[in-house]
Amino acid sequence: ETDTIRDLLALLRCSLSPKDDVALFRLALRGDSSLDADDLYPKLSSAERGTHAVTVFEQVRGGADLLRHLQTFAEKHQVTKADLVTVIHAAAHALGIEQTSIELTRFNGFAASWREKRIAASGLLPEFLEFLDLYREGGGTLALRPPERPEDEFHNGTESPESEQRDSVKLLTVHAAKGLEFRNVFVLRVVTQSFPTSFKETLFEFPRELAPAASVTDNSDEQIHKEEERRLFYVAMTRARDTLSLYGKLRGGKTTQEIPYGYLREVVEDASLKSVLRVRAPHSTQRSEHDNVLPHWISVAATRGRREIELSASAIETYSICPLKFALQYRWRLPEQPSAALQYGAAMHSALRDFYEAAMKGVVRSADETVQIFLREFELAKIDEDLQRRLYQRQGSEQLRQFVRLRQLEPQPNVLATEKSFRFAIEDVMIRGRIDRIDRLPEGGVLVLDYKTGAPRSDADAGRSVQLGLYGMAARLEKLNVERLAFYNLEDQSLAETKRINEDKVHSTVLECASGISAGNFAPTPGFHCNHCGYYSLCPATAESTFALPEKKLVAIGV
Repeated sequence: ETDTIRDLLALLRCSLSPKDDVALFRLALRGDSSLDADDLYPKLSSAERGTHAVTVFEQVRGGADLLRHLQTFAEKHQVTKADLVTVIHAAAHALGIEQTSIELTRFNGFAASWREKRIAASGLLPEFLEFLDLYREGGGTLALRPPERPEDEFHNGTESPESEQRDSVKLLTVHAAKGLEFRNVFVLRVVTQSFPTSFKETLFEFPRELAPAASVTDNSDEQIHKEEERRLFYVAMTRARDTLSLYGKLRGGKTTQEIPYGYLREVVEDASLKSVLRVRAPHSTQRSEHDNVLPHWISVAATRGRREIELSASAIETYSICPLKFALQYRWRLPEQPSAALQYGAAMHSALRDFYEAAMKGVVRSADETVQIFLREFELAKIDEDLQRRLYQRQGSEQLRQFVRLRQLEPQPNVLATEKSFRFAIEDVMIRGRIDRIDRLPEGGVLVLDYKTGAPRSDADAGRSVQLGLYGMAARLEKLNVERLAFYNLEDQSLAETKRINEDKVHSTVLECASGISAGNFAPTPGFHCNHCGYYSLCPATAESTFALPEKKLVAIGV
């Protein structure tokens, strides 16, 4: 993930299709580009949502030249048909990348090794780029140093005996650490849902009747999972020869922060460990900010953005997770390839909206009809992996059939509205959105409901949800008496609800977010969420470096 390789991949992707918005954006705003970010911003940010960047680039000074260079490169080097390594070399030359650079040498070797694998059908650039997407999505990385054994190239192999002897920090999973010992061991994230992990039912359950007799047990799968997690924690603790450090995030108590539930609290409360145990507060570490390395296009979004601020619940969540993603998605309005999960959720929402809109007209939809609407909508989704598509189709069909079956056992709800749009102000911040469903309750009040197609939410999640808080405030402005607010979890057909809206918290969250946006605070906040971000290749916080050169030579894209 060095800038050199990111530029190289951006050129390769754009040579196949200039409609790769993120790759084109990266190429356009390189230091050697003739495109002006100040000229590009007003045109791209004001374009209709979903407009491909290539359409806007044709109207910007320098944009037509870039597109012409890309087309010439693609035609000259026949990128869809030519030898993969030859095309990579040509792209590197066009970008002025030294052919002997460590990153390019390693990347070329990786590509050449992949081409010889049985997984490579054509061995050409389009298939290779598709493989890289799946490889990264699966957590694959490309180390600068090739593995000792070529067969370990595409998976995490074990370290050589020589490297094991080095005095260095080793980052291992607990499973990988079995049978090993270290002088000092640090176990991270010893908190519930992380260690131990939460129990999740397997997609395919192995029949117990086929299990060896010695492994047959009367315990439930969940109980077996808990026992296995405890054994794994024992393994982690017993890897230490001299010192063992366990880390966990403090949880908020009524007056003070407390040791989190789970293994960490058990250890702290064990009287037999008092003499050897030391509990200390976490040391606050100042995380290095990336302001000094932020590219110019980020400051453009900060200084040229609209003065009035209009936010939705999803925009607020995006800014809270990563301000840089917010700047790209809502200020630059750079299209992001929607994830499979997002497209699946949209298709499910369409089917549920139709189900209740039909009910409001006195029409009862059957399970088959509702599933067909979902499948028709989901057919439009852009999902390259056939297996992933089939799994989502099966999951959605099963969940909708179960949903309809459960609704047939209940009294018909008095649905007042579906996909209810709203717009209101919190001080000088405009809030907009759509409520999935509003039902009239027998007591006279209303239920405000939002469907969730992802991981199930709990009552606690509902109680602190800014999204439900905003929905409740919008409903009250419509003179509705909001008695309950809820998430409907389609995964397990459960309801997570709350009766109380903490409007002060909602207000403060909205205004804090708006304040950061107004101040132009768009610095990235790297974390686990980066793994699924469509703007990953643009983020300076996730870019890696090999070594610093005395000076950086910028070369315009050639052919």
